[in-house]
Amino acid sequence: MCGIAGIVSQKPQTDDGRVVSMLQAIRHRGPDDSGTWMNPERKIVLGHCRLSILDLTYQGHQPMISDDGNLSLVFNGEIYNFRDLKKQFFAGDDSFRSSGDTELLLRMWQLFGKNCLQYLRGMFAFTVWDRRSEKLFLARDPCGIKPLYYKDVQYGDRGEFVFASELKAFSVINKYWPIDYEAMGLFLRWGSIPAPKTIYQGVQSLPAGSLLTLDLDGQTAIESYWNYQDIILENNNNDHMIRSRGEAVEWVREKTLESVRSHLVSDEPVGAFLSGGIDSSAIVSLMRQSGQSDIGTFSIGFDDEAFDESGYAQTVADKFETHHVCRVLTKARFLASIDRFFIALDQPTLDGLNTFVVSELAHDEGYKVVTSGIGGDEVFAGYNRDFRAMPKLWKQLNYCGKTIQTIMRKALDISVAVNAAPAHWARVGHYLSGPSTLARCLDMGRGIYSTSEIRKIFTDSAIGEEAASIDADSYLPELAPGLNVRDAVSYFLLSRYLGSQLLRDSDNFSMAFSLELRTPLVDAKLYADLAVIRNQNWFLQGDIGKALFIDAVGDLPRSITHRKKKGFTPPFKIWLQSTEFSLESGLIATDYYDETLNAYKEGRIPWSRVWMLIVADRFLSRLN
Repeated sequence: MCGIAGIVSQKPQTDDGRVVSMLQAIRHRGPDDSGTWMNPERKIVLGHCRLSILDLTYQGHQPMISDDGNLSLVFNGEIYNFRDLKKQFFAGDDSFRSSGDTELLLRMWQLFGKNCLQYLRGMFAFTVWDRRSEKLFLARDPCGIKPLYYKDVQYGDRGEFVFASELKAFSVINKYWPIDYEAMGLFLRWGSIPAPKTIYQGVQSLPAGSLLTLDLDGQTAIESYWNYQDIILENNNNDHMIRSRGEAVEWVREKTLESVRSHLVSDEPVGAFLSGGIDSSAIVSLMRQSGQSDIGTFSIGFDDEAFDESGYAQTVADKFETHHVCRVLTKARFLASIDRFFIALDQPTLDGLNTFVVSELAHDEGYKVVTSGIGGDEVFAGYNRDFRAMPKLWKQLNYCGKTIQTIMRKALDISVAVNAAPAHWARVGHYLSGPSTLARCLDMGRGIYSTSEIRKIFTDSAIGEEAASIDADSYLPELAPGLNVRDAVSYFLLSRYLGSQLLRDSDNFSMAFSLELRTPLVDAKLYADLAVIRNQNWFLQGDIGKALFIDAVGDLPRSITHRKKKGFTPPFKIWLQSTEFSLESGLIATDYYDETLNAYKEGRIPWSRVWMLIVADRFLSRLN
C-alpha cells in the first residue's frame, strides 16, 4: 500500500523536485521508503512512497523498471492472487528479484499488456510508462477501492499531465486550486462527490474499472475494462445452476471464505475493524475459519450508553478469542481530534469519522494492515430502505400514473414554498417532475439537501447558483432493463454510495495513519461468483437483513445477527447541541447555518445536515 505521483511534460523537465514534493505531501501513505525515476528524455517523472506490506526488503522498491528498460511502474495497492499468477504464468522462472506483487505486476504487463487487468484480483491504482510505444497507462481496480486523480495543467511554456493518489499532492503544482462549486453542490446533495468529479476544477478522478492511455502529445483515452452490471447480465444465462437455498448458502460460504483468505496475504500481521455489526463480525469469523490464529481487533465505544455498541464487539471478540482493543470516544477526545480530521480530509464527505478514529487506534497498536466489513450491505441486501422500501415506493408511484404524480408534485411545491412541509421534501417533487426510473427513486431516498436549499447555503448568491446548477441526475448510473431489482439496487449502491463515499473515505482516513485497509466483501471475483445466484428471494428472505450471508458464515452469535441494524453514529445529538461550531470560511451563510442548527435542536432534521455544513465550511476555510 503506497502513494504514487508523477508528471508527464511536453518539454524536458529540469529535475524531479516537484514530484519529490508531491510525495512529501502524501508521505503518510508510504513512510517506509520513497523514490523517483526520470526517463532519459526528461519528460516523464514517476514517484512512489511505500508502505511495506509484501516483501519488506529493498527489492520491492519503486519505481520499478523492467529488465529490458522498456517498462517503468509505480503501483499502489495489493494483488492478492500474485502467487497464483506467478505459478500459472512464470513457473520455473528463477529471474524474479523480489518476493512481492509489484514485480509480478510488471512481468504480467510485459506478457499481456493491458489485458493483464483481467487476471488481477486485488485493489490497485498503478501507472506504467512504455518507452517503445511512448504511452503512459493509468489503471484503477474494478471496484474503485484505490483512488487515482489526474489533470492537464499549463506549467510555464509547456503543457503537463499530472497524477497522484491524493488531491493533497496537487497543491505542490498549484497551492490554490479553484474550487469546483458544482462538485460542492453534489456533496451537499449526496454527502460525497462522484467520479469523475472532484472538489477542484479540472482535476478528475479516474473511474473504477478504467484504464487511461496518454500519448506524449497530450492525447488521452479512457476505456472501461470491468463493469459490475455487465457481470450480472452475463450471468443471466450462466450454466452454473444453484437449485436450492441450501446450495446457495454453501456457495456463498465457499466464495466469501475464499475472498477473505485471499485478502490475508501479507508479510505483516493482519488485524480487523470490529464494530459488532454483522459484516465486520462475519469477517472476523471467516478470518478464523481461514486459519488465522492471531487476530487483533479494534473498535470504538462511547461514554453514552444510548450510542455505545462496544459490548457487541466484545461479544464477538470473546467468541473468536481475538486480541481486542476498544477506545472510548468522548466528547473531549472528539473535539481534540477534529482539527486533525479536517486536515486529513482530501475532499468533503459526510462520512469518514468512524474510519479516522478506529484507524488511529489500530495504528497506535502497531498494525499496518486491517480488514473491514464494508460492502456487505450492498451485495447481500442489508439496507432495508434501498432494497425493500424504495423499490416498493417506486412501483406504487408508477402505478399512480403521470396525472396523479403531477398533482402530488404541485401540492408538494406549494407546501414547501409556504413552509407547510420541510424543504427537503422538495426532493420528492424533483423525482415526480422527471423520468420515473428506479435510479432516480433510489437517489430521492438517499438525497440530503435539495436544489432550492443549496442555493441558500452560501453567502455569495452566484456561488449558490453554481452549486445548484449541476444536473445531478446525469451522475446517476443507468440501470439496464435486464436487471432484477436486487441486482439493480446493488449496482446503484456500488456505483454511488459505496464507490463515491465509503471506499474513498476508507482509503483517505486509514492511509492518514499509514494503515492499509482491505475489504474482502468488495471484490470483483466475489461479485462474479455471487452473480450466478439467480433466485433473488434467497437474498431478500424475511425481515432479517443479509440472511443468506448470516447462514453462510454459520457461527455468529444470535445477539449480533438478530439485533436492529444501526450504523456508526457518534453522540452528535448531544455534542452538536452543546458545542458551538463557529463558521470560519466566510462562504457559508450564518443565517442559514443557524436556522439549520435550530431545526436540528428542535428535532425537525437529522444531525447529518448540520455536520455537512460544518464539513463544507472547514474545507473551504483552509483554502482561504
